[in-house]
Amino acid sequence: MTPKQFKQWLRKSQAGADAVAYYKSHNFDLQSAWAECPDVIWMAELLINCGHLSTQQLVRLAVIFARSVSHLNPDPRVNEAITTTENWLADPTEDNLKAVKAAANAAFTAAKAATESRDQAVAQSAGNAAASVFMENITTAAFAAIVAADSAVQQEAYFANPLDDDHRDEIRAYQVDQIRTMFPIFPL
Repeated sequence: MTPKQFKQWLRKSQAGADAVAYYKSHNFDLQSAWAECPDVIWMAELLINCGHLSTQQLVRLAVIFARSVSHLNPDPRVNEAITTTENWLADPTEDNLKAVKAAANAAFTAAKAATESRDQAVAQSAGNAAASVFMENITTAAFAAIVAADSAVQQEAYFANPLDDDHRDEIRAYQVDQIRTMFPIFPL
């Protein structure tokens, strides 16, 4: 994708002003911007909006985000949703699909039962990561998992532990590392 094409694509995808300013600072050179991108949400938006990811890649991306915040909610249904989704990724059988559907429903039930908004966001992230396996609109479910995980990170840093910006930064660094491991260069 040329810088001109990338600029046009950003406009069509309705990227935020901060993201556009960042990419402009890299002369709209997608690979350069990707290699140095400081914002995991911008990276996720680029990946999801590019239209080049397989179902497996979208689900894996959602799982990365859900797994990165799962420790913030001790409800076993959260981890079960993520683990069954990882099992499906390794072996996409009908039995594993049934297990993912049940685990997604359980995670959404955990989200409804949560008394803390952070715990609710973590459970929603896990449920949406699992739902991305079987939902008709995989992209929407995957992005919902990412947004919910980001919400959990924000709530953890600002509400539960206001002095713990380091923890938020550690989670985001982990997410960026996982995305860059999965996609060392931006998939065109």
